[in-house]
Amino acid sequence: MSKLGRISQLSLALRWALVGMTMSMLSNAVFEGSVIPSILVVGLPAWVVAFRRTFGLAVDFASPAAAWIVQRFGSFRSLASAEGVEGVLCLTVALVPGGWEYWKWLLLALSCLLLMTGQVIDVASEVFEVDAAEGDDGMLVQYSGYVSVISSVAGTLLGQVAGSAIANASVKAMLFTSALLSFGCALTRFRTRDLMPGVTMNTADAAEQTATDATTDAPFRDDTASDHEPADRTDADRTTRVRLLAASALMALVPALWMSYTMLGLGKEYGGAALTVLYACSGVGAIIGSFAYMRWSAKLGMRRIGMIGVALMAVALVFVAIPTLPTACVGWLLDQLGYGLLAQAVVMSRMLQLRGSDLARFSGRARFAYAIGSAAGTWAGWAMSADWRLLAPLALMLCVGFLPLFRAMPTSDRR
Repeated sequence: MSKLGRISQLSLALRWALVGMTMSMLSNAVFEGSVIPSILVVGLPAWVVAFRRTFGLAVDFASPAAAWIVQRFGSFRSLASAEGVEGVLCLTVALVPGGWEYWKWLLLALSCLLLMTGQVIDVASEVFEVDAAEGDDGMLVQYSGYVSVISSVAGTLLGQVAGSAIANASVKAMLFTSALLSFGCALTRFRTRDLMPGVTMNTADAAEQTATDATTDAPFRDDTASDHEPADRTDADRTTRVRLLAASALMALVPALWMSYTMLGLGKEYGGAALTVLYACSGVGAIIGSFAYMRWSAKLGMRRIGMIGVALMAVALVFVAIPTLPTACVGWLLDQLGYGLLAQAVVMSRMLQLRGSDLARFSGRARFAYAIGSAAGTWAGWAMSADWRLLAPLALMLCVGFLPLFRAMPTSDRR
């Protein structure tokens, strides 16, 4: 059966939810892809990258507040309101005269506010989509498969490339685009609600569970993991847990150390258009990585998938260390391919070895380990940003730290 035919098997409410999710993802990706080009265009200092990452860490600790909002006001009102607020914020900054000397700092403030509204959207959207599935778990799993594909194509590739290209031409045009997508997304939620049955959208238990589930750390999450869950899964011992936490932290630290500041350096050397090309290469690598994981994970097991991912990241850093734009493009593609494999292996490793509430608690710890590694890497990279060409070799040496951590990953996830 064709992909289109399979989509038709989703309920009409879930199909509209898929449209809303796609627009939300595009809006976020457009803004994220514009961050570094905008810094170059408006002349913000490099430490803004590190500050924004650290602020994101602080927002992660406030995730229970997002869960309370969803519990108090319901998934529909929380979701539609947060997306509408994002549109208003982007539109407001876009309408402020660009000649104002402090206008560029509004971009930083906007970026931080969007991180806060994003927490509410992450929690509310999952509760809203569960309600839209009308209790059909099989349909919800099928829906999550489309989310995974759209995430890599529409988000990582199209959205970030478009955001970078538009920001290089006009930062305000990027803000208008992101605002339009946010408003469009909020409107689709009304259509989804009208098609939903009489479900309770103010469920405390659902909000609490969603808040817990939202603490996964990887940019590519495998929502269909239950299909690969072995019947004889056992609890991980303390050493395994420590290794998995270390893997989450190191998985964030390595790219945070070099990627943003190397991209800034390349943008200053080759022009803002080079960043659009690098984002495109990243998107292609991410798509290849997601499909490679789907194809080979069951056969190779998490340990081999993780090892292949780190090996590809190491090769990518060798290419990035060569001071030319073409080799950097190859490096960005290989890095995102490898990172996608590694991220999936780390997340799936804990899902295969932990159960129920134990898994939920550990996932929360892993999310914080990831955020701490990301913040630490970003500040270390900023401290060395004047010598940005040294960051890739340093990150390459840090990849050695993954070697003792592979033992925490199962050799196979077969039943």
